[in-house]
Amino acid sequence: MSIRADNLTVVTVPRDLSEQSLADFEQAVNTLLQRLPGGLELDCSELGLVSSSHVNVLWTVREKCLEARVPLRLCHVTPGLIRILRILDLIEFFQLDTDLAEDKSLPLGQTPPAEDDRRFEIDLKPKSEEILDSLNRFRQFLKDLKVDPMCALELEIVFYETLTNIRAHGHVDAADLIKVRVEADDTAIELTFIDGGRAFNPAENIPKHDAAQAVRSRQKHGFGLTMIVRMTDAMDYERVDDKLNVLKLKKYWSR
Repeated sequence: MSIRADNLTVVTVPRDLSEQSLADFEQAVNTLLQRLPGGLELDCSELGLVSSSHVNVLWTVREKCLEARVPLRLCHVTPGLIRILRILDLIEFFQLDTDLAEDKSLPLGQTPPAEDDRRFEIDLKPKSEEILDSLNRFRQFLKDLKVDPMCALELEIVFYETLTNIRAHGHVDAADLIKVRVEADDTAIELTFIDGGRAFNPAENIPKHDAAQAVRSRQKHGFGLTMIVRMTDAMDYERVDDKLNVLKLKKYWSR
């Protein structure tokens, strides 16, 4: 945290995706707002991969600043954060230090990946550290395929959000394994997630996201599934033998 000469307090939004880190950040902001600073600036330079937890935190801080009548601005906004705020139709509700009209770094699709090994498989336990480790391996897989950076970032977010939702809401036993299978071809990439948690069909529970309603209701959670849906092109769910959830997510290269 730093205080500028114009009495604007600058706080860095943590890159760390752990619940404790984000909770500590929220607590620090709460303490800061009690002092009623001249304004609050959130430094977003560390937000490469933007999770729904980051969106929840930014939205919560926005609401708290409105209540305290403290001006809020996001600075050093990354292309990934701009993309997510656009996907969720929330970008107009934040003051940014970036000229969006001149932003050229947000391609919406890409050409097919290179002709290398186009399959990725990993089994992991529903633990935060194993999710982050598998995310790093998946990121390297996308780099090896030479996937466009913004398209790769969207896939990484989908990968992370899906695994996090399974861990947090799927009632998967700690000793059970979540299986992830990824296949890419000339037209698309498909991610398959298999777990033994409770039955839940996200395709039948897609939220009707409305940014204006989110403002009115002061929504603080529930952005994750919307992000997954809006960053993929097809979703298919199957309950196998009444004990396995099989979720398939597809993203076409040309979109």
